Amino acid sequence: MQKKTGFDIESLIFSFAIGGIGAVLYKMITPVVTIGIPIEDRGHKRHRFHLLSLFAPPVVFLILALFTPLNHIYYGSIAMFIGGISAMICRPDLIRKIWISGLLFTGLYFIYFTSLNMVFPDYVEHVWTLEKLSGLVIVRIPLEEYLFTFTFGMY
Repeated sequence: MQKKTGFDIESLIFSFAIGGIGAVLYKMITPVVTIGIPIEDRGHKRHRFHLLSLFAPPVVFLILALFTPLNHIYYGSIAMFIGGISAMICRPDLIRKIWISGLLFTGLYFIYFTSLNMVFPDYVEHVWTLEKLSGLVIVRIPLEEYLFTFTFGMY
């Protein structure tokens, strides 16, 4: 399936697995007590945008994919960044958590990717089509991977 679409089932499984690890990592590193939105705050006018916030990333992704000639990793990064920002607008109490989550997830992915590069030294050159990306590689990881994981962590 990957040869025809560019997507594979392993990437989907990996995304869910690392997303779960990232969620647990935040709770391990930051001593945060989870509380619900106070009842008196639930009627605030900014909460009417939750559905818009939820659907903004897929809509942005589709619009970019249909009308621009960029690589899909850019569409995903832009869409998830917009999703993160829209979540901050709806829930300003989560602003700090959203930014920290982006940074933690990027750190987690950096550790994963660095260990992968240690086991398979030419992995990036063999798997990524760097000429279709910016070509910028930081510590043997394409810049686009950092952008994607940061915005994935935010969202």
